[in-house]
Amino acid sequence: MDICRFVNSTAIREYLKETGYSFNTLEAAYLIYFFKGLTLKEKHDAWKEVIETMPDMSPAKELPYCRWDCFKDSIHDCLKQHIENEDRLVEEVSAIKEGAFLCRFYGSEGEEWSDRYLATDIDDVEDKIAMEISEDDDDEIEMIEIICKSNKNNKEYAVTKNRNGETISVYAEMKRSSIEWQIRDMWFDIPIPFKKGDILFDPEMLKTRGPFVLVDTAPEYYRREGLKGVVDYTDMSVSGCFQDKKGRLCGDNMDDYLSLEYYPEKELRGYNRTLVAVSRFLKGEIDEVLFANAYDSILLQEQAKEALPKMYREETLEQLKILEKQ
Repeated sequence: MDICRFVNSTAIREYLKETGYSFNTLEAAYLIYFFKGLTLKEKHDAWKEVIETMPDMSPAKELPYCRWDCFKDSIHDCLKQHIENEDRLVEEVSAIKEGAFLCRFYGSEGEEWSDRYLATDIDDVEDKIAMEISEDDDDEIEMIEIICKSNKNNKEYAVTKNRNGETISVYAEMKRSSIEWQIRDMWFDIPIPFKKGDILFDPEMLKTRGPFVLVDTAPEYYRREGLKGVVDYTDMSVSGCFQDKKGRLCGDNMDDYLSLEYYPEKELRGYNRTLVAVSRFLKGEIDEVLFANAYDSILLQEQAKEALPKMYREETLEQLKILEKQ
């Protein structure tokens, strides 16, 4: 079974293929859970293939530093039960025709794309979804969330679908099951090609977090310092130098390092250009004096651009010598 295809990052996927990395059953289950873009059916089919083709493993034995409340001895049984639970929830949601419905549409990076829609009948919800999709000529809608409460049992469900109407996730009472937490709360040290000083980004978070310069990864830290306490999926993280909108640097973390990609230096614009100097400095290619001068120079250049009057044409600014003619 080709598990590499479930690694979100193209750069990491290619690196793992080149190095011949072999995934175990627990890693396969984890990667499939977090792989972006899979429908619920595709996820279930992949897990079933794992069960059929890969040996069973004991999560509690192999990952003693993670939390284990149920299915400690068999990842196969854990996956089977989770699939059954989600299939049952899908059937329960499909049976709801009348109740309270809240529909929300989302674009890239989880941005809410349009106003929320309230209804008491599933037919009205489906008509609203069909209308929004038909009018979305630029394919801005990526995800649709339907929150519904049945008149019969007063139970609340949350269903996420893609723009094709295929179910991505389903929850009851707006929360994940204990079995699902068992799957997502695993932690692994999966090799990656990134090194300190590399400029990286998460494609789904580029607008909100931007590119950043890698300083350290959680796995590397734990290799140096040793595992202490309990770790989970939130520790599949990296630390780095990030920027605010004015180019000021700050240290911060980003979860899910398996989704990161290299960011091309030639595409850095504006304040982000300072990241080249940060990268070179962290890699030991320039000293602190050159770094400070480069950083300061780029900041001053961008601040000068922002100070230019925006209400006049470029020709007018050049005539008044506010802007130097190129």
